Amino acid sequence: MRGGKRTRSKKKGDKLERQNSPDMEDAQSSVSSVSSQQDSADTMRSVLQEIRDFRAEHKVDLNKLKEEIKGDMKSELEDMKQEIYQKLSANSVLTQAYETRLKEAEERIDEAETVNMAMSDALIKSMKEQRAMQGKLVDLEGRSRRNNMRIYGVPEEKEDSSRQDAHSLGLGNTHIRQCARCSAGAEEERFLRGDTRPQRFGAVPGDGASPPDQDMAACRREECRWDRDREQSKEEATRV
Repeated sequence: MRGGKRTRSKKKGDKLERQNSPDMEDAQSSVSSVSSQQDSADTMRSVLQEIRDFRAEHKVDLNKLKEEIKGDMKSELEDMKQEIYQKLSANSVLTQAYETRLKEAEERIDEAETVNMAMSDALIKSMKEQRAMQGKLVDLEGRSRRNNMRIYGVPEEKEDSSRQDAHSLGLGNTHIRQCARCSAGAEEERFLRGDTRPQRFGAVPGDGASPPDQDMAACRREECRWDRDREQSKEEATRV
């Protein structure tokens, strides 16, 4: 009987084991799936932590790099700014020097123009004086070619290259001697009157000037004598 009970209990255990085997498999599979999910979650956590650590580390490096780049750019900009300021200062100094030189050049040009105008005026004046002196020189040269004798009443003209004498004017030696006596008498009369002033040289009578007043009467008398003598000489020439 005991043997029969054991077999029965064994059979019941086998039957129960057969009934519970699928449930056990399901439980094992669920446990394995849970463990695998937990492993994957742990893996994800570790990956995320590594990423966070990497980002934090590189964030610090990036901040340092940014600060370094910012400092370098700032120093370079300061240097460039200083260099530009120095160049601008040098250019302003050069510009001021050029402006000063340009102002001096303009002043010199103005002075040169003023001097040029003054020199032009002086040149024109000197040319006028030269022409006047040339006219006087021609007049003096013409006077020096004469015999230094003034014959009042006889018109004088400008002499040509050919020399003119008293005979070409229709005068004889008698008239010349009478004119000389007239001039000597006039000088003697002036001396007796006490007039010792030098006789003024004027233009020749042919140029429109008149002889001095004190000699007018004597010269007119002599002119009348010359006319009478000239008429007599003409009459004698016609008779011959």
